[in-house]
Amino acid sequence: QIYPLRDQTLITTMSKAQSRLNNICSQFFAQVEQAPPDAIFGIKNKYSKDKDPSKINLSVGAYRNDKGKPYLLEVVKKAEELLVQDSKRSKEYLGIDGHPQFKALSQKLVFGENSQALKEGRVCTAQCLSGTGSLRVGFEFLAQFFPRKTCVYTSKPTWGNQNTVAMKAGFQHKSYRYWDPKSRGLDFKGMLQDIHNAPAGSIILLHACAHNPTGIDPTPDQWDQIMHVIA
Repeated sequence: QIYPLRDQTLITTMSKAQSRLNNICSQFFAQVEQAPPDAIFGIKNKYSKDKDPSKINLSVGAYRNDKGKPYLLEVVKKAEELLVQDSKRSKEYLGIDGHPQFKALSQKLVFGENSQALKEGRVCTAQCLSGTGSLRVGFEFLAQFFPRKTCVYTSKPTWGNQNTVAMKAGFQHKSYRYWDPKSRGLDFKGMLQDIHNAPAGSIILLHACAHNPTGIDPTPDQWDQIMHVIA
């Protein structure tokens, strides 16, 4: 059975509520400015629109096949198959800092099976979403214990959003020398000088491997020298 008058009243009420909601949204969000486009992904978008059959995408760092399509490593395929076939895998909520076994294995992968730091319980690991998500969580944690005037030092150049993430957490940021355009390699001397000259209590952000965006990494001997300067 249909009640036209009642339906009309309901429609009118909903329309008024929607109008009020629109006014509230306009009041609070009208001054929000459009964020500038990401430079790297802007190049990717231009690449996608380019009709040249011989084009090559060198913007976003990823493995690709001869046709320019993302290349899925065999080990990744195998891992996905194992997960799908694992009938005992649980969908239970993880702890707030992630999967315990995943964290433990990650620590051994990064620091080594015989790491003294691991044996002494000096390593803390939290499972986060992506590199950017990890930095956000890490900086927010550090912001609880470091003064707001603390400066985060990042490599020059570095991935575009890292300085922004540091500033959003309340830190200042500066750069240490990294890429040497003349040698097209690592400016190791400049890097050590800048890190050495950083005030005590500064935060130094390092790319452990596959430096983004240069692809240049310190040698094991250079890493030892970097750690000596920081310590």
